[in-house]
Amino acid sequence: MHRMNSNTSPTRVVAFVDIIGWKSAFQSIGHDGLVEIATEISKHKSSFSPEQKKKMKEFEIQQGIMQEDNYWKYQDISFSFISDCFVISASPNNVDTLMGVTKWACMTLFHQYGLLTRGGITMGKFTHDMTNDIAIGIPLNEAVKIEQSTKMPRIVVNDNVKQLPELDQLIYFDGEYTILNIANASLYWLIDAQKRIDDNLNSNLGAYEKCKWKYISEHLPRMNAELCAKQS
Repeated sequence: MHRMNSNTSPTRVVAFVDIIGWKSAFQSIGHDGLVEIATEISKHKSSFSPEQKKKMKEFEIQQGIMQEDNYWKYQDISFSFISDCFVISASPNNVDTLMGVTKWACMTLFHQYGLLTRGGITMGKFTHDMTNDIAIGIPLNEAVKIEQSTKMPRIVVNDNVKQLPELDQLIYFDGEYTILNIANASLYWLIDAQKRIDDNLNSNLGAYEKCKWKYISEHLPRMNAELCAKQS
């Protein structure tokens, strides 16, 4: 069956994610620390680069270990990153992979660096060409608008995306929106995450910043419990 390359697929699911508090982090984390964080995310982005995809294809063919479904899921992901935000896209039939990659990035930023994220996931005609560093389409505009309209640290899933199959374990309803579930389904992970939350709630952050951590404090345990229940 013919499959389209990631930069020619007419309809794609698009995740736009902004790292909250990036500007203020220059004081708390420092320039070098933010370079380290950006490098970590960029490494993940580079694993989906055209060059890496080509190497992976050649390796799997040589080794005779090519797995059709996993191969096309991997090849279909496009990932762009600049400064304090990133864009990930995939075909609708690979929405679970896109959500998983987005979740990994958000969890890494939160768990390793104490940085919260906010954004939107939408769908529509979109061009995401990593070779020429192009990401263009109405879905990105809509995802940015979602990010700008929500104050809380959450990745809001648009209505047309949440109707897609295979998302049950990747989404969570917070009472207002269906959002990406960033929990890990692990009690030990949750305990460690709660320490990160408590440290911020007990810090000298302003009321506006603390309300974001209160949101995470309320919903992260619920996300984790719901994910555990779904996986059991």
